Amino acid sequence: MGSFQRASKVLGIDPSKTSTGICVLGPSGPHVAEVIPQSADYGPGSAGNLREGIHQAKRVSALIAKHAPDLVVIEGYAYGNQKTLAILVTVQTCIRIAIWRAGLPFVEVAPSSLQKFTVPGKSRKKEDMKLASWRKWNFEHESNDVVDAHALAQVGWAIGREDLKLTQAQTEVVAKVGLTYPPS
Repeated sequence: MGSFQRASKVLGIDPSKTSTGICVLGPSGPHVAEVIPQSADYGPGSAGNLREGIHQAKRVSALIAKHAPDLVVIEGYAYGNQKTLAILVTVQTCIRIAIWRAGLPFVEVAPSSLQKFTVPGKSRKKEDMKLASWRKWNFEHESNDVVDAHALAQVGWAIGREDLKLTQAQTEVVAKVGLTYPPS
């Protein structure tokens, strides 16, 4: 995992077609949990997808500047829904460019790995993610995207922290993630 030891502040990002969940996690717990809603002028087709990606990336850039995380964890692409794949790839690419430009290392966590880290057993329902987040970290939010962003930040928080008590599943997820560094 490069020379990265552990983060003092982690930004979790869960991009989706309709909104992007954001959570900033530090030593005292989550101190930012919000939704970046879809822009009003999103529009159809690839041009609309790009407008939405730029909108989301600008908001993420502002949050990075305001909260100064030293690690970003973003949910990987969900390839299962072909109808939303084009916009998700566009939005996530724009957000990744914003992270890259900020000079921050980031981790990508596959949706299935995030569920494995958060939910015990084989359940993959959104309601189970919310319940597990409440039980594990005493965190709740009305937005599934923010709940996922918080869980992503927890993955980042666990990197390099041998003192945390992790389940076997969580240990496997953390061991599997790799950091991406921007060019020096």
